[in-house]
Amino acid sequence: MNKMGIIFDLDGTLLNSIADLGNAMNLVLKRNHFKEHPIVSYQQFVGNGVKKLVERALPQYIDDINEYYEDFVIEYGKNFMDRSVLYDDVYAVLKELNNKSIPIAIHTNKLQLYLDDICDHYFKGIEFVSVLGDKSDLKHKPNPFHTLAIANEMKVDPKNIFFVGDSDVDIKTGLAAGMIPVGVSWGFRSVEELKGEGAQFILKDMKSLLDVLELNKIKEP
Repeated sequence: MNKMGIIFDLDGTLLNSIADLGNAMNLVLKRNHFKEHPIVSYQQFVGNGVKKLVERALPQYIDDINEYYEDFVIEYGKNFMDRSVLYDDVYAVLKELNNKSIPIAIHTNKLQLYLDDICDHYFKGIEFVSVLGDKSDLKHKPNPFHTLAIANEMKVDPKNIFFVGDSDVDIKTGLAAGMIPVGVSWGFRSVEELKGEGAQFILKDMKSLLDVLELNKIKEP
């Protein structure tokens, strides 16, 4: 019998949320008479949590971002499921992993307060060991603290867990936790960036994850 687990990033990996993120931040910028950004620019702003997104989107001369961060949290809370969609085959592959009894989890730097609604809406019927977001404890990705806590919940050796994500932050997280870092080709960052950070595999589509798992079966002692 094989014993492995998979931890997924959310934004850019399972869920294409860039339009909702960008629209919310652009509303904050517009309200404060700052320059707005093309939605595609937000692909470079995301990855390190909401506060970092807000900081990157604001003019560089802004020192205190707290007011704008609070405004973003409110605006994004109004529209975070308006235009966000699952990437192709995500739901089917997650269901297949459930059917194979392979433990899965989500570890994201998205604020925890959004995650219950997101899971109820997009992942209804999918069983996760853990769905963990930014807990505002300064231990978000790439810090492996919570990543390793998820491994403990899974009861799987970290070296037998695939950490799947679309950014340098995810690859760094997987490596820091002693896991197998896997990049996705459809996310917010380039394949070159993922390879450069040390991704062991690059998925061409979600279904190819099943092929990677089949080729890397981990035998129980």
